[in-house]
Amino acid sequence: MCSKPGHSRHHPGAVRFTGAWCDFHYRVLAVIHPLAPVGTFLWLAVIASVIFVARHLVQ
Repeated sequence: MCSKPGHSRHHPGAVRFTGAWCDFHYRVLAVIHPLAPVGTFLWLAVIASVIFVARHLVQ
């Protein structure tokens, strides 16, 4: 992905994929992927805040 040497490890999400990930991109993917534990919480928080803001703007 970025030409840096990586480590062979499992995809941080809930898919069956193993690849060579550098530390930076592995951590980024662990946060933004919706099926990763941290990513799930992040995406649910974003969706909940959008719904909250939209409900208050409509009223």
